Amino acid sequence: MNMEFQFLTMTQQEAQEIAFKWHYDGQYAFYDMEADRGDLEEFLDPAERKGIVFAAYMAGALAGFISITRQDAETIELGLGMRPDLTGRGLGSSFLAAGLAFAKAHFSFFRVTLAVAAFNMRAIRLYEKYGFSQTAVFKQQTNGGEYDFLKMDYRLLPPSAEAVIRTLMSEIGTVLNGNFAGFYIHGSLAMGGFNPARSDADVLVITAQPLSVHEKQQLRKILLIRSLESLPIEITVMNKEQLTKWQHPSPFDFHFSEVWRYRTDQPAADPDLAAHLTVLKHRGFCICGEPAAKIMPEIPWPDYVDAILSDFDDCRKAPMINPVYSVLNAIRVLMAVKERMIASKKEAGDWGLGELPEEWHGLVRLAADNYASGKDKEMDSMKVDEFLGYIENEIKQEMRNGHAEENYRSGLL
Repeated sequence: MNMEFQFLTMTQQEAQEIAFKWHYDGQYAFYDMEADRGDLEEFLDPAERKGIVFAAYMAGALAGFISITRQDAETIELGLGMRPDLTGRGLGSSFLAAGLAFAKAHFSFFRVTLAVAAFNMRAIRLYEKYGFSQTAVFKQQTNGGEYDFLKMDYRLLPPSAEAVIRTLMSEIGTVLNGNFAGFYIHGSLAMGGFNPARSDADVLVITAQPLSVHEKQQLRKILLIRSLESLPIEITVMNKEQLTKWQHPSPFDFHFSEVWRYRTDQPAADPDLAAHLTVLKHRGFCICGEPAAKIMPEIPWPDYVDAILSDFDDCRKAPMINPVYSVLNAIRVLMAVKERMIASKKEAGDWGLGELPEEWHGLVRLAADNYASGKDKEMDSMKVDEFLGYIENEIKQEMRNGHAEENYRSGLL
C-alpha cells in the first residue's frame, strides 16, 4: 500500500491530541504517552519539541509523528509513532520510508539510529526489512519499570561507497577550504538502487564562490585518482549563485565523470542538471552543509522532463551501447510524464513489470535482472529497439493527452 505522508512542525493542539487521545491495544499500550510522566511532559513542552518533532498527515488527517534528534555530526536518532487505528494495516513501510525521506531532505547525516522495545517484533521486522541492523541490547527505565530495548542502526551508504565518499569529501574540502559549502548525494546511491557493478557515485558539490582555475586543477587531480579506484564517480560543482538564479540549461563550474575523464574542455551549461537537481531535491541527501530542502531550488517540471527526454533521445539513437540502461531509463521517463514520478532504475523495472503490457515483461525482467546481478545476458537488439519505439509512442500520447506540461524543448514532439 503506497500512501503519501506530509510532515509539518507539530502544534500544541496536535501534541495534546496524541498525548491524551491516542491509546493502543494490548501490549502496545506501552506506547501510550500517558504511560510515562517524564515522556509525557517532554512531549507536551513546545520548547522540547522545537525543531525535532513533526506531525505526519495522510489524506488530510493527523496520522502519526516523527522525532529527529541529532546525536553527533554524522548521526541522527529517529522516533516514530502512528495513530492507533492505522497500526497493523501495512502502512508501516510507507511511513518509515516517508519519514527517512523527510529526514534526508532536512538534515545532514551518514547514519540513523533508533531504539525499539525488545517485545515489539512487528516494528523490529519492519526495521530489519528496510535495512536497519541490531547493534546493541540495553535496559531503560520507563513506564514505571525497567525494560529491554534494542538499538538499531541504518547507514545511508553501502560500506564500500561510504569509504569512497568520506575520502572524496575530505580531499575536496581540503582543496576548497573556506569555499566549500556543501556535499550532496543523488542518483542510485540516494534512491536505493545502487549496484557496485553497474552504478557510479553521483555527487554535487556546492561552493560559496565560483571556482578558481587552481581549484579546478586540484579537483581534477583528485578525481583522476579516486574515480575507478573502487567505483566510478560523477561529480558536478556549482556555486550558490548558479543555484539561486536558476536557468535551463544550467551553468556550472566543474564536472567530472568517466565519460569526461580525458576531456579538459567543458561546456558552459549542462541540461542534465535539471534532472540531477530534481532528484536531489526530492530523493537525495546532504552529507555536509545546508540540507537539500533548504538550499536546492524547485526546478520547473518542464525543465526536468526536458532533461530526461533528451537522455531518452540519446538512448533511442544508440540503444545497444547500454541496453540495460536504455530499457530501464525509458520506463522511468514514461513514469515521469505519465505519473509525475521520480524513479530509480530498480523502481522502473518493478513498475514496468506491473504496469506495461505482458508482451514486454520478458525484456523488462531481463534488463532488471542484468542490472541487479551485474551480469550481461544478451538482449535482442531488435526487441530493445521495438520497446523503445513503443515507449516513445506512449510518451507522445501522454503529452498529447495533457498528462504532462506543455512547451517541452526536447524536440521529441
